[in-house]
Amino acid sequence: MAQVEHAIKQAMGLGASGFDAIKHLILCALERRPAKLDLTLYPYLPSASIGSTEPSAYLSLLQTPKTSWQPGIGDAS
Repeated sequence: MAQVEHAIKQAMGLGASGFDAIKHLILCALERRPAKLDLTLYPYLPSASIGSTEPSAYLSLLQTPKTSWQPGIGDAS
């Protein structure tokens, strides 16, 4: 479990917090080889900036849309 926590912290520090990056870091630690996640070695790749989502942003998904459609009225059934 300590290896997983360390890999997560390391991945977050590198800006690569995806599952594959964490798995790669754990495998590299077990095999005692360097990880190849430093994107500065690949300047031609575009950099991604992903922010965290505020929980309140999901509230709009829980609201029922107001429509004039009613089941049974105007259906092709």
